[in-house]
Amino acid sequence: MTAEVFRILVVDDDRYILEFVTELLKDNGYEVYPLIDASGAIDIIREKDMDIILSDIKMPGISGIELLERVYGMNPDLPVILMTAYAELPLVIDAIKNRAFDFIAKPFKPEQLINAMEKAVRHVRRVRLEKRYKDTLEDNVRQRTKELNDSYMELEDLYNNLILAFVNAIDAKSRWTKGHSERVSRYAVSIAKEMGLDKKEIEDLRIAALLHDIGKIGTYDVVLNKPDKLTADEVALIKTHPVKGEEILRPIKQLRHILPAIRSHHEKMDGSGYPDRLKGDNIPLLAKILCVADSVDAIISDRPYRPAYGREYSVSELKKCNGTQFDPEVVKAFIKITEEEGSATALPR
Repeated sequence: MTAEVFRILVVDDDRYILEFVTELLKDNGYEVYPLIDASGAIDIIREKDMDIILSDIKMPGISGIELLERVYGMNPDLPVILMTAYAELPLVIDAIKNRAFDFIAKPFKPEQLINAMEKAVRHVRRVRLEKRYKDTLEDNVRQRTKELNDSYMELEDLYNNLILAFVNAIDAKSRWTKGHSERVSRYAVSIAKEMGLDKKEIEDLRIAALLHDIGKIGTYDVVLNKPDKLTADEVALIKTHPVKGEEILRPIKQLRHILPAIRSHHEKMDGSGYPDRLKGDNIPLLAKILCVADSVDAIISDRPYRPAYGREYSVSELKKCNGTQFDPEVVKAFIKITEEEGSATALPR
């Protein structure tokens, strides 16, 4: 195993002291870089990646205190040991204030210097260990974060695929309503944006619109595709789909917050809707938007019992039922969208 070698920069304008310290440290296994002045110290520190700095305080040009300040600004963890023949209290205080790692008064015994170096080495080892620990911890955190992100993406894909599977199941019930849920979702999102809903509300509405007719999975195909007028019993059966939809989706925790919109998308402002005959402000806002989007697509799409009406007709129906069946603010937003696009023929597809 290769022995750990520590690089020491020694700065002293006294050549005798410089040579003495250099030889002493080399004899004790250190890699030593001697300098007669501090002018080139910073460059060598950067170039050689020094572990410990040993510097005289009183030097011409850049003093030991100035060097200490520069080193601390560059690397606060790099230990700087200061030495001086002037054992003056102000110098010691100044050195301590500037975060000197240690202070040695000249003349000193060799063991005093070696003890100071060993103390600095322990500091360097501790800093390295802490850095390795921090790096390992950061690597572990990054890896765990990546794993969590991957898991989240997988869950998000599963969630979206589940929604798509539900939509496909709804479309499979009737060729007349194939694509209805996706169109309603687009209309609803456009209305919500016009009304200034936030991103989460818009996303909730998008999902609710895609699933608003999920309850029709429990309705007989023959009823959904019947070309003739429905009987009273068949109408009553159709009207159960909002409640059935809520029941189907309730076990899915991630969808529970959109259940009120799904349950109430056939409620009317005057209280004549179903299933709960809610009225006015008691109807959830997302359900009010769904009601308009759903009604528009029903009007402009073919049905087994009638052909599609024109899109201008859908706008006239909204205006006619404004305030009784539909929320005025939602109708206002929808009409503004069609007017901005030039005509009702430019509804989002």
